[in-house]
Amino acid sequence: MSIRKVVILKPKKPLNFSESINAGIKNSTNDKIFIANDDIIISKQTLERLANKCDENTVTGPDSNCNYGWMTNKHYTIKGVPLLPAMLPKQIKGIVGEIYDIVPTDDNKPIETDWLAFFATMVHRKSFDQVGLLDENFVYDKEDLDWCVRAKERGKKFLYCFDSYCFHFGGISRKVKHEELGMKHLEDNAKNEEYFKNKYKQGKPVVGFYAHDAWEYWDENSLNGTIQDGKPKGIGGSETQAILLMRELAKLGYKVKIFNKCRKQHYDSGGFDVEYIPFQKFGNYSKNIKYNLFIASRYLDCFDIPFASDLNLVMIHDVFLIQGNRPQHDVYLDKVDKYLCLSHSHKEFVNKYHNIPLDKIVVTSNGLDFTRFEKKIEKDLYSMIYSSSPDRGLEVLLDLFPHVKTQVPEVTLDIYYGFENFQNQEYVAKLMERINSTEGITYHGRVGQDEVAEAFQRSTIWAYPTWFEETYCITALEAMIGGSIVLSSDYWGLKDTVKEGGILLPMPQGKNTVFTKEYREKWVTECIRLLKDKEYQELWREKGKKRVERFTWEAVAKQWHIYFSEGKWTEIQ
Repeated sequence: MSIRKVVILKPKKPLNFSESINAGIKNSTNDKIFIANDDIIISKQTLERLANKCDENTVTGPDSNCNYGWMTNKHYTIKGVPLLPAMLPKQIKGIVGEIYDIVPTDDNKPIETDWLAFFATMVHRKSFDQVGLLDENFVYDKEDLDWCVRAKERGKKFLYCFDSYCFHFGGISRKVKHEELGMKHLEDNAKNEEYFKNKYKQGKPVVGFYAHDAWEYWDENSLNGTIQDGKPKGIGGSETQAILLMRELAKLGYKVKIFNKCRKQHYDSGGFDVEYIPFQKFGNYSKNIKYNLFIASRYLDCFDIPFASDLNLVMIHDVFLIQGNRPQHDVYLDKVDKYLCLSHSHKEFVNKYHNIPLDKIVVTSNGLDFTRFEKKIEKDLYSMIYSSSPDRGLEVLLDLFPHVKTQVPEVTLDIYYGFENFQNQEYVAKLMERINSTEGITYHGRVGQDEVAEAFQRSTIWAYPTWFEETYCITALEAMIGGSIVLSSDYWGLKDTVKEGGILLPMPQGKNTVFTKEYREKWVTECIRLLKDKEYQELWREKGKKRVERFTWEAVAKQWHIYFSEGKWTEIQ
């Protein structure tokens, strides 16, 4: 088998085994993928023979010195040196060529096994499409066993092919890790074991998450915009919450079922015990399952369908509950245990508008995927960013930007938001005309989350002179962790989310304050000071980062888990 092309991937950060293998799978194009450690010697004809037996339902691996005493009682001996497990390089010095020349007879029959160690394994691409990639939560070890368990559940089989051979210095990397990291290595190993135990414990509680319909199809792949045409496109805040929060609950030992607008029923490709099911199947699927914890996200129509559950929560993302034709006070109080709001202003509104008792409403939070902001990006000290719906403050910002530019000519404004789904396209056309005719403004449209993260890391000010009733505003978290200083309004959910982490201008006249001369002059003054005064800039940048560090999806998942297991609700302040 000739090597036609070698591609070297250069990661932006150190990768664990699962992450590196997944990166290779994503960047490869062949139907059959050979997973290999860097401490192996592949003998002649091994790749061809493994490939010949590998198909979308069959995973193949070679005979190996590591199989001795486990899969077989035989081993090869070369020049008096027995090839045994855990050998050191010095022990095979002078016989490497002979190991490469090992060609087992092709009449050695393969043996079916429960799993294969991924130091030398051939997998068909369709198997990864159906099972998902390796679970990157395993720092090292058990990522291959985990994948094989998932694959076997989906009808895949595993063959040890004794007509192929691979020599593996098994166990050496683990020893080196322990010597380098000491106690941390043991702690990481314990976490790995605990994660595996939680993932496969018997009788796991089942979480049902009902997300109903949406503007477009989405699933875990939508985080990086690969679901439609391969081009990076964004995803909404409620969908982001569903994907990342449900993954965290799965890590805590839950079996999760998400009913949403997805193209097909499938498991999370990241290896999590999270299954995506078209929401239209909710009724039939729920006839045969009981949910220990059930969450209705945004929509309430699922409560008209019979299903069994121990605890029912309703996640209210929008200002109002979406009820269809039902009266505003008809919110299934008899079926819902708790209604989850995202800020205290939101809680007060929901209490008054929907007439829901305060003791049935709790305040939860959103979180962030901090890994998206680990890339080192140089700051543009004169850059501002806007990244919300155009009707929530963009018109105001377009009024104010020229006043800032008069005092700070270097200032630029980058707008990240897709207007494609905006209903009033005439309004959008007028906005685009203003954007295109104003010097220093660039419209980027709808992009993937990684690109947005880089934009926040590059910009200096998140410019959001809003009057809108934000229930939470996850974008404010993204701005703060990216080092983009929040310059916005002390209004609704922004008060709880940002607090001391950003500059929030007073709103004495409610939403109408934004349109007053006093507010606009104050906003422009603060903006200019931030752009000109680097110490003032750094002060607020550090405040923002300190504020946001508590908002992880892991923390939100633990909040929900404690409520489910202990009946206690503790706010993330």
